Amino acid sequence: MPLTVEALRKFLEESDVNWHAADETPGVTQTLWQCEHFRDEDGSSVLAVFLLIDESGELLTLQTQPLLDLARVRFVGPLAATVLELGSTRVASRFVREPEGTQLALRIDLPLLDGTLGREQLLFLLEELVSAADSLYPTLRAAADGGRTGDAAHDPEPAGDGG
Repeated sequence: MPLTVEALRKFLEESDVNWHAADETPGVTQTLWQCEHFRDEDGSSVLAVFLLIDESGELLTLQTQPLLDLARVRFVGPLAATVLELGSTRVASRFVREPEGTQLALRIDLPLLDGTLGREQLLFLLEELVSAADSLYPTLRAAADGGRTGDAAHDPEPAGDGG
């Protein structure tokens, strides 16, 4: 049975997850999550996660708000290496760029096909996505801002004094 927006929102309500309809796009549901490490451009630690069901009701997409504005990244090389490395360790989520190519977010696509979605499965996916975004954000931000991630495998060698 295809998943509907109404059923999805009922799962959220039954799980005490606050949500609201995203104003910009009909059928998109937005949830807000308090994070420990994530900060948006205004310094807020609240992360938005958007849930969208395709027209057939057989694909559920969960996506974070943009984690980084790629147009403002000073160190593209270290960030690209970090995204590639971190992306290879993710099981459920993956990094995506917005259609304009300037925003980096995390996303989970769950094909439902003939299956059904349970409330606990939905909560697990939401919590996994938020946890991944929050825990990966400091490494992404460090790579984007200064090329230093705290991981010797990614950090460039410091410039020597020539002697």
